[in-house]
Amino acid sequence: MNSKIMSKNILITGANGALAQKLIEKYNNKSQYNITASTRNIQNLKTRLAGVNYINNTDLIETEILKNIDIVVNCAFPRTEDIKAMHEAMLFYKCLVLKSIDMGTKGFINISSQSVYGSYRETPSYEINDLNPEDIYALTKCLIEDIGWALAKDTPLKLTSIRLASLIGKEYPQRVINKMIKFGYQNKKIAVQNDKNIFGYLDIEDAAEGIYQFIKNSDIEKWKAIYNFGVKPDYSQNLAFIAKEIKKLFEKRNIKIELEIIKKEKADKLQTMNSKWFYEDSNWQPKITLEKSIEKIFFAER
Repeated sequence: MNSKIMSKNILITGANGALAQKLIEKYNNKSQYNITASTRNIQNLKTRLAGVNYINNTDLIETEILKNIDIVVNCAFPRTEDIKAMHEAMLFYKCLVLKSIDMGTKGFINISSQSVYGSYRETPSYEINDLNPEDIYALTKCLIEDIGWALAKDTPLKLTSIRLASLIGKEYPQRVINKMIKFGYQNKKIAVQNDKNIFGYLDIEDAAEGIYQFIKNSDIEKWKAIYNFGVKPDYSQNLAFIAKEIKKLFEKRNIKIELEIIKKEKADKLQTMNSKWFYEDSNWQPKITLEKSIEKIFFAER
């Protein structure tokens, strides 16, 4: 039996998060998929699409809803260093994996993060590289990966962790791109270093499309335990490149901004990953260049 054809009923957790919402929108117009979305409190959902079954996390764990689910995509994790919130997320994840095993779910995708590799790398990270978490968030991501693999071992559930690159888009005001554009609109000087610190930002639209294509094209039975999912090498640049692209966008609209490029020889960070495995198994690669992502954020911040 072809496991790709059977994967029609999808559960997406963390339904109030930016990536989960993009995924829900991606699947909502596809008649071959039935979507269930869970969150801690459905009353607080930012958007709620017709045709999607929304449920509370408590009901998800305490009922047999998962009995009808083929694939779980777990996006539920707080981007915070609040210890209590992280502990709750880890407990939910543990219960979700156990319930998925009990209910006969076929595949489980845990959305993880490139932060598990740390930010100081000399070469792009491969899935086989040692981990180097530098903060509580990254450490918890490491622990969640280990919990999932330990629970799913010797069970029929195929569980994989997809380590995402840092996502960018209008949904991420904390990113340096969004901040620089905001500074420009506020007539504040943009000052960046021109060095060899390379950032591989992944557009949130590409992140959602990539996960969709992975589920559509990959064979659950052949999933690897880990996938890196980042951009192609030529989509990765330093902050000086990003600042210059932002300056061009302002100048095209006759808005002058002050840009200071500070030269720095030493390179400390290489936040890129080798994503060959993901590209091969999803039969897909990111399409949105860094320049295009910057332009999208630029117009969204106006």
